[in-house]
Amino acid sequence: MAKSLTIESRYRRLFETNRSAIVVVDRSGEVSDANPAARQLFGDDVVGQSATALVGGPLGEERTGDLLMLDNGHDYRLNVMTVPTESGEVETQAIVEDVTEQQSERR
Repeated sequence: MAKSLTIESRYRRLFETNRSAIVVVDRSGEVSDANPAARQLFGDDVVGQSATALVGGPLGEERTGDLLMLDNGHDYRLNVMTVPTESGEVETQAIVEDVTEQQSERR
């Protein structure tokens, strides 16, 4: 049990300190958790918002690799994956990575 808590704590720390925005989306399509980078990018009230509204369309694994340009003028690459929970439900996790510099170099 202690080892399990240590691993969970380690992963929570990775989630909290990641520079890329990470949102977790429940079955209903609402954001159920967001790391600090996501809260900074989408606003402190991002939890409870529709993921579709955040990324301009349905959020499924087929969106992985999509480029988004948000209102702040930055380009972001979307990485979407479904993740099973301990209860057997499925959540969607989206990582939104700022790729503005890489995209500027290609232009």
